[in-house]
Amino acid sequence: MKKIFVYLLAIVLISIAIGCSGDKKKEKSMAEVIQWSEHLAPHLATYAEKQEVLEKAYEENILELPISTDAGPALYLERSQMYLLQGKSGRPDVLEGTLEQVYSYISAGLARPVNDIFETSELKKVLKPGLAEALTLDGKLYGFPNYFNVRLLVYRKDVLDKHGLTVPKTWDELISTAKTIREKEAINGFMFTTQLREVRAFQEFMSFYFTLADNIYTVKDGVAEYTADKADFEQVFQLYKDLFDVSIDPNFKGQGYKAVDYAITGGDVGMVTVGPWIWGHLKEEPTRGEVMSNLYVAAIPIPENGEPGTYMEVKGFVFNPHASEEKLDATVDVVELFTGKEFAQIGIDNGDVSVRNDVESNIRFTQSFGLSENVATGKVLEYINWEIPQNTIIEHIQNVIYGKQTPAEASDSLEKMLIDYAPNAIPKK
Repeated sequence: MKKIFVYLLAIVLISIAIGCSGDKKKEKSMAEVIQWSEHLAPHLATYAEKQEVLEKAYEENILELPISTDAGPALYLERSQMYLLQGKSGRPDVLEGTLEQVYSYISAGLARPVNDIFETSELKKVLKPGLAEALTLDGKLYGFPNYFNVRLLVYRKDVLDKHGLTVPKTWDELISTAKTIREKEAINGFMFTTQLREVRAFQEFMSFYFTLADNIYTVKDGVAEYTADKADFEQVFQLYKDLFDVSIDPNFKGQGYKAVDYAITGGDVGMVTVGPWIWGHLKEEPTRGEVMSNLYVAAIPIPENGEPGTYMEVKGFVFNPHASEEKLDATVDVVELFTGKEFAQIGIDNGDVSVRNDVESNIRFTQSFGLSENVATGKVLEYINWEIPQNTIIEHIQNVIYGKQTPAEASDSLEKMLIDYAPNAIPKK
């Protein structure tokens, strides 16, 4: 009997300890703003500069509450999955996401309309045109725009010049140029991101698809209609197959975005489809300077039956509707800091493109990366929940490059799946 009493007492004490631990954790979360983004990630080249701005904000009492050291998962995919799983617990208070992810959050009831907050914000006064609209549905704004870019062709000018090659403007020229680079330089002529569930793989696919069509679905009166042509899918899949066949090492099948980014700035590939963030590699590793001084950008090559077009990426800060209302003002302070002029200037100096119109451009960046000439060709995704279509497209890319399906078979299969998904494509309100 004594042993049973001791056992029960131990259980009670453990339960009390766990309860106290939970209470303390809750108290701590109420005393700080939990934001999930890369803004304060220690591995980034901008970390030290942004920390200085943050310390200044603390000293000047600009922030009502301190920012938690919990910045969430480092990768966008993991961050999104974690938020969809635990967001209704109220954690985090706010997070940064791509447009596709924001649509998923709205669908899951994990995005707070912020029209009232944005209307009086400093960002509204200086925001570039069209970006707030990208995060707006039925008149409701679901995030503070924080970043945008269009995908372009980044190429090694020194390699092209060395072999008398010109910048490819068509898909045929892209394949031919990539093949020559592979043969003469013993590096990959071109590279794709093709890792499963990797948002970048989907974005690259859409960059080429947008040279053939405007969108896969058309939304009207709250209903998504599949309006794509599988022949366009087949053309893009054929491009992937051709480039892998003649210019890409088979060991690079299934690679994630880091392999692609560091390959182009490290001199291991001649051309990629990428955005301006890679300029930050120069601060991370100054030894890449020689290669990066020869990186230039051109419009995405187009097929004979296509026209200029590319994927436009928009990211925004999404407020968790399940977070404590008591912390809302403090959370807004953090987002205002992250979207403010000082953070924006640091980003621009490292190759980012600012959503603000009151910060100075990096001359080296604007000249060589040619964003201003090509931004008008960017196309924003239609408003649907892209989680399933995105992953379905990547699975079919892998089927093609691993020889499991021909481009024609993959396009036929993909179309059937996307048509079946249409009735479930619109996020439930």
